[in-house]
Amino acid sequence: MIHKYAILLIGLLIHYNGHLSGQVIVPLSIAPEGHLLIKAKINNISGNFILDTGGGITAVTKDFGSTLKGLKPLDGYYTGFRATGEKMDLFITTGAHVQIGSIILEIPTLSILNVNLGEIDGIISLTTFETSPFTIDFSRKQLIIETPQSLELRRKDAVIVQLQSDKSRGISLDIFAFLVLNDKLTLQFLLDSGAGNNVYTINSRYLSWLGIDSTNKILVSKRYKTSEFSEHSQAVFYSTNLAKLSFRDAPSIHTQNVKARFVDKLIYDGVTSINWIGHEITFDLHRSEMLVH
Repeated sequence: MIHKYAILLIGLLIHYNGHLSGQVIVPLSIAPEGHLLIKAKINNISGNFILDTGGGITAVTKDFGSTLKGLKPLDGYYTGFRATGEKMDLFITTGAHVQIGSIILEIPTLSILNVNLGEIDGIISLTTFETSPFTIDFSRKQLIIETPQSLELRRKDAVIVQLQSDKSRGISLDIFAFLVLNDKLTLQFLLDSGAGNNVYTINSRYLSWLGIDSTNKILVSKRYKTSEFSEHSQAVFYSTNLAKLSFRDAPSIHTQNVKARFVDKLIYDGVTSINWIGHEITFDLHRSEMLVH
């Protein structure tokens, strides 16, 4: 009987603390605008990075990239697109790895960008976690790399959302889920931690589908925004309120009366930040699942 009670007590402690031996737990800093910041090492060089589930590919600044050893450049370029349609030709390298806490993960492809991000040295994307389930704990401000055992514990009482993965040419990786707008329109949204807090961006073609009159200046504000990458590229933004946004397969996960922006050049149905989804969000990319607590 002592043995059984000991097992029960251990199980309760694990459930209470949310931590299990073997997990790698590192602090997260949350910037005022909502970006998730972690300290990590790429090829043994320490840096400050944004954890970006919508970044597609892990990328570093030119200054940080110049300090990295062992990179192997590919001969060609990878052409990608920002969510608002700007074309980007990316220089791609292999031979990179990242150390997060005590764990070392492969970075299948790394891009070096000619940008200055201030104190930020780059972004770490989902390609690094394709075979390593991880949890973002907003309450404790932690990034947790899960073990098979801890992942199964999280699954037991989680709300599970099915994801759709978009892996492009073995170089970039993004995740999507179906969301319902105002209980009437179901669209596929990019889940983007790099968007910041409470950001809901939707293709402007759906304004009329939702019965929203874009010319109504009382309900809808309109502005033009020039791209940070090209002064010749400009998009139109319409801002208005949405009564409700919920997950199609998990209606209990929802938010109400949010300020949304509708963009005419958006290449997706929609893009949403993830801070509103739950206090703890686990991404299991192998199963294409998101576990929400």
